[in-house]
Amino acid sequence: MFSKRAFSLPQFGLLLLCAAWLLPGLVGHAPWKGGDGEHFVQLWLLLQSDVAPQAASATPPLYYWVAMATAWLTSPILDLADGARLASGLFIALALFFVARTARVLYGAEAGWAAALILLGCLGLLVRGHELNAATAQFAAATVMLYGIASLPQDTRSRWVLGGGTALMLLAGGAAEALLFLTLAALLPLLPAKQRETHPNDWMTTDAEVACPDPYCGGRFRITRIGKRIFRHSEVTLVPLDPPGFRAEPA
Repeated sequence: MFSKRAFSLPQFGLLLLCAAWLLPGLVGHAPWKGGDGEHFVQLWLLLQSDVAPQAASATPPLYYWVAMATAWLTSPILDLADGARLASGLFIALALFFVARTARVLYGAEAGWAAALILLGCLGLLVRGHELNAATAQFAAATVMLYGIASLPQDTRSRWVLGGGTALMLLAGGAAEALLFLTLAALLPLLPAKQRETHPNDWMTTDAEVACPDPYCGGRFRITRIGKRIFRHSEVTLVPLDPPGFRAEPA
């Protein structure tokens, strides 16, 4: 699921580029207007009232747990706002890692760094990724769940990654988002059946839409066959078609 590979010099340079994009904007400035200031006030009120984040209504506990931890660990050298803002940096770094892993699974080994750099080029992330923002925890959890879904057909151990991402998403306040990703994961078993030839009257041929079971959701997923795939017996099992000594019994 996670392979160990040595960093080459170009990869090390790309890693430094990601660090140069991520780290400078996290420290050295007072809370910005907008989301940065609002989340800092929320964190300040939690610290002053000694109320745990999970006990406060409408407060996603995951982000504030991490923000309190980073603020405490860096309190000797950083102000409260700078130390707490490092939580956003950790979640963005986690998101970059799992976006790269997902791209490697879907598009090949060379696509990982490209996907990470494309994500860094998103203008919306430039500001939101460098401020106190609880949404970065949901963003990171979403990338973990996407990696679990993408790698699940190749490695069943990825179900633990999907489960961990679900837990993170729930702790980040994204129950609806977690349900959406789990619905997407539930559709995976249908894809191989749509890739092979079936009888024209088979429901797998005639039916192509899957509806969300939640009556208030209204979501529908359409599975469109864009090509055919050959499934070889040797690709899915080590057991030969005719084991030695096997003899079919007459019907």
